[in-house]
Amino acid sequence: MTTAQFEQKRFWKAFENILMENGEPFSINYEMSGEVKFFASVNKKRVRSPIMVSIDFLSREKIVKLNLYIENDVRLFNYIYSKKEQIESELGFKPEWILSGTRNPNTRRVIKTFPVRIGDTESYECVIENMLPCIVKYISVFKKYVPNLFDY
Repeated sequence: MTTAQFEQKRFWKAFENILMENGEPFSINYEMSGEVKFFASVNKKRVRSPIMVSIDFLSREKIVKLNLYIENDVRLFNYIYSKKEQIESELGFKPEWILSGTRNPNTRRVIKTFPVRIGDTESYECVIENMLPCIVKYISVFKKYVPNLFDY
């Protein structure tokens, strides 16, 4: 097991514990075929989906990203982007709007980034606590604009 994989397990375990402490306001799924991933889907039964709210634990970059992830549906993203000001007002913060993916140019994201100290469980817990209200906002706001966002 690499250091990154070890830290991923620690981070997701901390995340699950904090979700339980907070009455499980949503669920996360970060395992695929028994393997822990660096990303987790929110309120989905599977880890990978072409349209989802997701969380990325990026140890090399020392950040955690909250995403609205849209793969290969530029039309949907353009609709959401046309509502940018309204969405930002509803969220209560201004996320970063990624208009083109690096691997797939048709992948779009709406992200909020949180710095994290890798290897520090207290930092993980602090980041997760700070993320929870933002994730709940993402869920409530984006499900208005993205049909079937949380369908399984």
